[in-house]
Formats: sequence, structure tokens, C-alpha cells
Amino acid sequence: MAEWLYEDGIGEARALMLEGGRPVEMRIERPSPARAGTVRDHAKLVKKLGARGLVEMECGQQMLLAPLPKGASEGQRLRVEVTRELMRERGRLKLGLVRPTEEPRRDGPTLRERIMGDHAVRVVRAAGAETLDDHGWHDLFEQARQGLVPFAGGSLRIESTSAFIAIDIDGDLSPRELAFAAAPEVARAIRLFDLQGSIAVDFPTLPAKADRARSVELFDEAAAFDCERTAVNGFGLLQIVRRRVRPSVVEELQGNDVASAALALLRIGERSGGRGQLMLSAAPAVIDRLERRFHLVEELAQRIGRPVVMESDPARGLWQGEAVNEVET
Repeated sequence: MAEWLYEDGIGEARALMLEGGRPVEMRIERPSPARAGTVRDHAKLVKKLGARGLVEMECGQQMLLAPLPKGASEGQRLRVEVTRELMRERGRLKLGLVRPTEEPRRDGPTLRERIMGDHAVRVVRAAGAETLDDHGWHDLFEQARQGLVPFAGGSLRIESTSAFIAIDIDGDLSPRELAFAAAPEVARAIRLFDLQGSIAVDFPTLPAKADRARSVELFDEAAAFDCERTAVNGFGLLQIVRRRVRPSVVEELQGNDVASAALALLRIGERSGGRGQLMLSAAPAVIDRLERRFHLVEELAQRIGRPVVMESDPARGLWQGEAVNEVET
């Protein structure tokens, strides 16, 4: 039996699907004025780009329009639907995509709305009697953040690039054994972290075509999601393509390290317990991020019922933030 655990966190919503008590899907959603499925009727066509166009949404975000409606002129207001959200890649932003539509104006579904389907949804709190961490959230978070997923005999290295998601397979087993062990783990990681778009998997080189085919069979048996894929070629490359709609967990965590570290620190603060003033001590970049989004710190203070102060500590690494209870004596 499967169920979703949902946490309405500070600055981001979090969800974890359990099957038989084991985590199989992890999701993170941060606020966006243009979620996938959003329909707006005042998108301004800023510039024609051949068969596509650049539009400015009501929220101020610019997105790529495809296809460009016949006869559309620059400056015209159009009704569009968001088909791919803005992506934060390392060092740059990847524009979202919209398409022309006649559908009525609406907001795209939130994470909570999307997971309310065939499975039960149970709401948990960061500081409740039961938390996501009780079901392995912290370890999965670190795997996605570092892009390193261990399995018996080896590991997967997952990295988000501008062109595709790269998954490298490494381990101490023989190439054949490593490929067979890794194939289902690749499928599980894609589902777990909601990896989308073009995914390139570098398998160990296997001379025998039958062994390469068996690797793909093992992947298919564990792949509980829709995708298109190639065979494993003689160089060990398998390409998988999934529809890209929103950032995966890996892209969300790796695409903006400072924001991710700041939100993680707020979650640590919410779970800190204790009494008295709460001190958030972190690297200067993290504190600067929170100072510029102080409403999140105020929300933390409201949730825990205590004042919150911050300390910028240059000696701390980006992910070495700490929440300390300062009790007056």
C-alpha cells in the first residue's frame, strides 16, 4: 500500500511517497508565480524568434512561447498556458515554456494538489511526533544534494548539466555484475528524484550484446514511470527521455545551493525544540539570503513561538548552519 507524507515547510513544500514503508518518490516545491498548468490571458509578446516568441507574464517572468500564433504581433497580449516551469541550472536560468491556449484563466496545481490522487495523503510537521526524517528524508536529501546514491557494490553519481542529467555508474564489481546491479538502481533514482528531460546513463562497457540487453531489461523491470529510451550501445551509453515539466529534486537542490542551504537551516530551526531565543548561525551567503527574505525568518519565529536572531559566521561552510537555543540565565 502506498501513501504520501506531506509537509508544508517554510519556503518550500515537501512530500515523500512510501510503498510498504519504503520511500520511493521525493518531491520539493518552492513558490512560483507560474507553475506548470497556469493559464494567464495577459502575456505580452515581447519579441518574435522565428517559429517561437518571447513573452512577458503578468508576474514579470519572461518565457518562451511555442508555437507562435499565426499573425501574432509584438506587443500583443496573448492567453497562454505554462507547459514547463523556470529552471535554475548551475550559473544560469533556463526560461520556462508556454503555449497558446483558449482554456480559462487558472493557477497551476500545487504539489499538494498534484499528489492528491490514487494514494492517501498524510500531513506531517517538521517538528511533529512523526516527521519526514523518520522515513529517511535527511539521507535522501543529502543524496540528491550531493548527487551520490550508494547501492550494494557501487554508486550512482547524478549531475545536472545544461544539456541533460548525467548518471555515472561506479563500483568495485566486475563490469557485468556492476551493470546488472546498477540498472534497477538507475530506475529507482529517476523515480525517487523525479529526474526529467534527457538523461544520459554511463554503464560499464560490456562487449556482449546479450549482457547489454539484460541491463536494459533490468532497468525496464524497475522503471515505474513513462519514458522513452535507447538500447545500451557498445560504449555503455543509455539515453532516457522523460517529459520535462518542472525542476527535479536534484535540480532544485543543486541549481541554487545558497537558497537550498537557507531553507534547510530554517527546517533545522523549526525542529530545534527547546526554549529561549533561537540563534541561526551560518555562512555569510546563507544569512544574506535570509535577511533578503526576512519574512521566512518571521514565519519560523511564529511557528516556534520564540524570537529568532541570526549570526553570520565566515568560518562555516555553506551547509554547516546551526540552530542554537540561547536560554537566559
